[in-house]
Amino acid sequence: MDYGHSNKPAGGVSGTLIATVGIVAVVLVIGGFLIAQFTPVIFPTQASAESLQIDQLFAVLLGIGGAIFLLVEGALLYSIIRFRVRAGETGDGPTVHGFSVWQDIRAPKDSEMVVNATGARFAWTFNYDVPITGDTLTAFQENDRMSALKQTDDGGYILPVTSNILYTYVGDSVRMVLNTQDVIHAFWVPEMRIKQDLLPGRQTEARFTPIAVDDVARQRTFASRVDNALNAYRTNNDTRGLNDVFGRRAVDVITLSNTYDQTTFDAVVKAVRDTRAQYPSIEPYTSQFVEAARNALPNDEIRAMIDDPTLKLFAETFIINYSQYRVVCTELCGSGHGAMYAFIRVYDTEDSFLRSFIDPALDRAINPPDNPVVRGAQILSSGAYPCAGCHVLRESPTDEMGNIYTIEWAGVTGPSLEGIADRASGVRASATGETAEEYLFHSLYVPSAYLVPGFGNLMNNFQFGDPTAPNYMPIEDAKAIVAYLCTINDTGESVCDLDNLNVYAENFTDDN
Repeated sequence: MDYGHSNKPAGGVSGTLIATVGIVAVVLVIGGFLIAQFTPVIFPTQASAESLQIDQLFAVLLGIGGAIFLLVEGALLYSIIRFRVRAGETGDGPTVHGFSVWQDIRAPKDSEMVVNATGARFAWTFNYDVPITGDTLTAFQENDRMSALKQTDDGGYILPVTSNILYTYVGDSVRMVLNTQDVIHAFWVPEMRIKQDLLPGRQTEARFTPIAVDDVARQRTFASRVDNALNAYRTNNDTRGLNDVFGRRAVDVITLSNTYDQTTFDAVVKAVRDTRAQYPSIEPYTSQFVEAARNALPNDEIRAMIDDPTLKLFAETFIINYSQYRVVCTELCGSGHGAMYAFIRVYDTEDSFLRSFIDPALDRAINPPDNPVVRGAQILSSGAYPCAGCHVLRESPTDEMGNIYTIEWAGVTGPSLEGIADRASGVRASATGETAEEYLFHSLYVPSAYLVPGFGNLMNNFQFGDPTAPNYMPIEDAKAIVAYLCTINDTGESVCDLDNLNVYAENFTDDN
């Protein structure tokens, strides 16, 4: 088979090729003209002066469309005849460019990070492991927190991560292992050109390697969101925008705003932004960046007022060092389909990934809050479990250190959790015969046991027996979540007996 063979002479385009192209063009024009002559046949009688103009325009368009139609169908017919399988041929035909691209983007990469992504109505959950070594591993051992890690077959240790945000960094090749718990879903990230269906009973895969993006546009967008949130706080004392933009760092922004007058505050913010524009490759937490930002401050008075740790806090807070992309489902999977989304957060470097994501995650694992209510708020705000896709809950609890744990859920397929503490201790306790804490704990692991009127059995069945299986929720996480839910009422006071919760949890089995 001589697919791809060229008759082009060494000196350039042949006269035969030029003549052939010319003949084909003439034939197409004549064919389009002939097709256009069918306009009077297919149209009704012309009963207005305007109809003459419309028919003339249609004839022109039909002629052009007819020529294109003949070109496409002619090329198809030529290909069928020219490249047909000859008698005795049994091998495959040559690959073409599109297929080679498909092969290339699906080929395994070196040192891939394997991410297990689960789609379920109506949420995405990412599970993956981060290797823990060196000083970090020592910190776990010194704090007696080795139970927070998993040990690998070769004796290493990993920190398991469960979240509705996939954290990675530029250049880190990712292999997505995709499964669905119910119906067909489709994993789509428009900016990354990734789209892969999730099929019941079948595991599918997708791969991508993040690349750097336009930092100027990203910083401009982030600055706009920050300025709007600050304006709302300064004007109406509204902290919701700060919580949305900064998350747990919102408390730092509020502290800085209340410590310095607006002129000084805005001058420092401008200095760190200008420094980032001048040195986009220097991370905001480095001493080089802080020194450059100090030089960018407008006068010596402000330089004397702002020490290096404070300037570093400004830099880390008001400069974004990651890009974030929305993951959506493109298969209509039910009434909550539109709210089924998650995010992929790509840090600029591996160092910023470790510092901005891994270090805080390790700190939470090593030093979990002593107060189970705070721990529960921390877990739910982290997105470790896909609750946001189904339930409504808007809370901003604060711990003793002033850290804010923003929860902004707007699901449509599950019952609202607003005021859940009062309902659990009132009408639901009366209906089930269980105490508030027992009812809530039982509902986490066996959601079908007590369905709220008006809602179907769509919630994931969490389990605590197998850390490697889907929907794993350790008993300690479940107790902390229940402890927090027990405070979701008008007073913020717990309606639950946490001692009884501990006893109930210790004796709980999935078949209760």
